[in-house]
Amino acid sequence: MITFWNPLPAIYGPVQLFTIAVTLLAFAVAWFTLPRILKLPSPSRLQAANRALANEVEKHSRTSRALTLIQDKLRENLSLRAREIENKTAELERANESLRRFAHIASHDLQEPLRKIAAYADILEEAIAEKDAEEASRAMERLRAMSSQARIMVSDLLRFSKMSQYQPVREPIDLQAAVDEIAEIFEQTISGRSGSLEISLPALCVHADPLLLRQIFQNMLANAVKYVPQTRAPHIIIKAKEGEDNWKITIEDNGIGFDPTLKSKIFEPFTRLHGRKIADGSGIGLAIVYRAVHAMEWAIDVETQLDIGTTFCLWIPKRDLRQEGATAEKTAAAGAVS
Repeated sequence: MITFWNPLPAIYGPVQLFTIAVTLLAFAVAWFTLPRILKLPSPSRLQAANRALANEVEKHSRTSRALTLIQDKLRENLSLRAREIENKTAELERANESLRRFAHIASHDLQEPLRKIAAYADILEEAIAEKDAEEASRAMERLRAMSSQARIMVSDLLRFSKMSQYQPVREPIDLQAAVDEIAEIFEQTISGRSGSLEISLPALCVHADPLLLRQIFQNMLANAVKYVPQTRAPHIIIKAKEGEDNWKITIEDNGIGFDPTLKSKIFEPFTRLHGRKIADGSGIGLAIVYRAVHAMEWAIDVETQLDIGTTFCLWIPKRDLRQEGATAEKTAAAGAVS
């Protein structure tokens, strides 16, 4: 048997030692690095991270709410703007309607007295030529009447046109004293017809424009007196009733009234619900009342019964009134007008 020398066992030892060393080195490296790789945050760090995340979520929520509020505000502004446009459109339509009525009054109603003036001028000329004094006198009388009618129409047109541009200037006014002063204008007319005007108003101070307040009551009183037939004595009552948010002032007459189905037309300019044979006028007074009332941001309505009478109702908000004492009553009867 022949035995040869085998060198492999001689290197097994070093290889094993090298393997062990590498293993130990790898273990040492893993021992120091693996915990760092796998290390979890501490509870305090986790809480801080959660707070930061919650703050971020809250920030986004606030931003979202702010955007929602902005969107709501934009929608509200758009809605308000749309209503403003609608109101302006309606106002423009009313202005156009007024212009159309102006054109009508200029082309028809105003020309009527002018045509009659021309006609009676011709009659006057013929009467003078024929030396007919009676006919000339009659023609002159009609000329004066037609001239006066045309003058009143022009004056009313100017008054109505100014109302659309007028800006109210409010000041404290004694309501009772103001109505008494306006009532004096009609004293002779009412007392001359054996009529009466009863005024029963509380002691109120109204915050109003003096000119507009006068236009409201003067035109309503003139309307009340005008439409009482000559065959009956005018009896007019002005009184007030307190409501929850306003005072209701009523002006009641015993005139001829009008068809209730025409109620919507009563405040339209140049509207006459009765012919000139019943009452003269341009049909502008109540239109001025309506504009004055709305310029003051008050409200007005009318109740009527044909051939029995009419009641105008004026609502004045309590924000524009201050009660100063006990009710002051004044009654004017049998020709004595307050």
